[in-house]
Amino acid sequence: MSTSASNLVAGDSLTVVGSGFGAAKTVTISLNPPAVVLGTVQTSGDGSFSKAVTLPSSLGSGNHLIEASGGGVSCAFDPQWATNSPVNAGSSTGGLASTGFATFAFAAIAVALLGGGAVLLALGRRRRT
Repeated sequence: MSTSASNLVAGDSLTVVGSGFGAAKTVTISLNPPAVVLGTVQTSGDGSFSKAVTLPSSLGSGNHLIEASGGGVSCAFDPQWATNSPVNAGSSTGGLASTGFATFAFAAIAVALLGGGAVLLALGRRRRT
């Protein structure tokens, strides 16, 4: 399941798209929390659907799941919700925050240790002969 929009806020209109439901099943699209039905849609012959919905204008801040259920199938989608502040925390340039670590240093250390181990192994074998 997916949506046509990201950085969602209260009152936004979006299209919810899903698949994996039975053919010609009624699917209820809801928002949780709070438990609000956004609409219903009939699936196509291949069990997929597409439905335009509007988020409630009274929607509070925080994370909300968009859920679809029908025909014994249920799934949830956690879209990207906009924050109240457009400022990127920790970034004065407006770029993306760094979420990883530098792997090159660790890879260089691993290669050096493997090389050192190979040298020690070769010296140990040379002494035995």
